[in-house]
Amino acid sequence: AVVPGFHAEPSFLEAWQQVLRPEMERSGADHVLFSFHGLPERHVRKSDRSATCRFDDGCCSLLSAANRNCYRAQCFDTARRLAQGLALAPDRWSVSFQSRLGRTPWIRPYTDLVVREMPGRGVRRLLVACTGFAADCLETLEEIGLRARADFIGHGGQELTLAPCLNAHPAWARSAADLVRRTAGPAAPSASPGPSPASP
Repeated sequence: AVVPGFHAEPSFLEAWQQVLRPEMERSGADHVLFSFHGLPERHVRKSDRSATCRFDDGCCSLLSAANRNCYRAQCFDTARRLAQGLALAPDRWSVSFQSRLGRTPWIRPYTDLVVREMPGRGVRRLLVACTGFAADCLETLEEIGLRARADFIGHGGQELTLAPCLNAHPAWARSAADLVRRTAGPAAPSASPGPSPASP
């Protein structure tokens, strides 16, 4: 069995909100950038059964039957749901795509370019959430936490904070286990509840 896409799974979104709420408060960020892993445009186009993929906001601004399998549209849908859950005003969040390689076009906007443009748009304290990653890795810790932070400050920003990924957050562990159990069906063994995590 394969776990189906879960970009709009309520427990997945709630886990991210539990990670991001304290980071927003701690960082004092005036903007949240939801940065997803990028893909070459040709890969996304191959998955588009509607033959209407335009790689623009008009195409991805609403998830519908025509684009429900489009990775870019799903990323924007996840970001919209998170922004709503975090009570972010429309001008306080945006979406970008990181980790592109080679010369072929990848889905836009590109995170590295967006980060450099943010200070010119009045953003001084930026929080980046790599919501396309379940766990921190070189593409979050180095690409965003080091290089993007240096770029942001070098272009006039005050501070860039990298939010941790879901990693082993208890809410994500419960969500992931539930997704697996639901996919495997009623014969799947239930996880033992175990001790509750200690309060911070």
